[in-house]
Amino acid sequence: MTFIENRAMGLRLSEYHTGYRAYGRQVLDKIPFLDNSNGFVFDNEIIAQLLHFGFRIKEIPVKTHYGVDSSSVGFLSSVRYGLGVLRTIFRYRLHKSGARKYRFLEEKR
Repeated sequence: MTFIENRAMGLRLSEYHTGYRAYGRQVLDKIPFLDNSNGFVFDNEIIAQLLHFGFRIKEIPVKTHYGVDSSSVGFLSSVRYGLGVLRTIFRYRLHKSGARKYRFLEEKR
């Protein structure tokens, strides 16, 4: 998925799916994040918004350790998430090309 996302978004991120993010106030003031999903796809939508609105994305490596009591996502949830990621990429590319407009990529009202 990361390879596909990097190609489609024109980025070179090492990971899209960890969910740990930090945003500056200017980002939250400008992007319409309230139009995003309430699920895991939110992270991918925000990356599309950051790109669309011209914000810089910087990765900071973080060590992760998953213990035996860590939760795991089931197969069906993983498939739904993957399809949601692909949908977000598709919508971003359509919006960027001007073929279709999406509210989550429009200026905040």
